[in-house]
Amino acid sequence: MVRMPKKYSIEEMLPKIGVGKRRIKLDGDTVNIRSKTLRNFKEHGTKCVSCGVEGKYFVKERLEDRKNYFLSLYGVKYGKEVLMTRDHIIPKAKGGIDNMENFQTMCFDCNSNKGDIMGDINVNKIKLQRFIKNISRIIPTILFLVLGIILLEYKIYIFGGILTFLGTYPIAHYFSIRFSKGMKKLFKVDIMN
Repeated sequence: MVRMPKKYSIEEMLPKIGVGKRRIKLDGDTVNIRSKTLRNFKEHGTKCVSCGVEGKYFVKERLEDRKNYFLSLYGVKYGKEVLMTRDHIIPKAKGGIDNMENFQTMCFDCNSNKGDIMGDINVNKIKLQRFIKNISRIIPTILFLVLGIILLEYKIYIFGGILTFLGTYPIAHYFSIRFSKGMKKLFKVDIMN
């Protein structure tokens, strides 16, 4: 592992994560900023859900055989540096899925101790939370689409067209992302880079 000595603040790096391009230039080096781990920190916070240790700074690192760097988040626990990680709430070994709804932030120590144990996790509660989150995303889309179609029927073309577009765009966007991921898996190339 190659590690650069400079530390980057959370306030400096979190706004850059998951926005725009997959990679950015950081002090002359190419750095991946769209990993699931980084997006987890942005969405779920930088504090370990188990012991409460807080991620304090990012460091640029890379594998020795690779040229591109990635960002690692570190906190301080018992006076020593500890890596902050992305944990699966429901472990993959127990059928957990690999997406944001199933991620949480944990320090390396707590994540290692947890392993694939689920503890007192209520799986039905997590599934209900996912369902509510997905429904809350789709309701505005459906409302825009229906309202747009109604306005078009009454020949109110401008507003009807705008609302119909606002209703159909997220659906088209969703399927284009799914298509892209499918092609990437099939041909092992990134067509939406």
